[in-house]
Amino acid sequence: MIHYHPTVPPSVFVDQKEMTAHAGETITIQCTATGTPRAQITWYQGQNKMIANRRIAVSSQGHLVINAIELRDTGNYTCVGNNTAGQDSVTITVNVQSE
Repeated sequence: MIHYHPTVPPSVFVDQKEMTAHAGETITIQCTATGTPRAQITWYQGQNKMIANRRIAVSSQGHLVINAIELRDTGNYTCVGNNTAGQDSVTITVNVQSE
């Protein structure tokens, strides 16, 4: 007997499309992805894949956390959800203001 496991392409959702922060703050951008199998979330700043470091972390739920945000962090951030059935993405704009 063959067990059929349907696959469903991801749908990606963010809690807001634009965010403003002041330099030095910590921000969290919440991103969730539905889909079967469970979608893997990857974050990009512009065209560059974000790499976790002492300031930047991606939670197990896929949320992006930027500690001590800087003016140079201003820009577009894209949350990409990917699984074997396809991918989806949402881009949000982060504006960083001086203190």
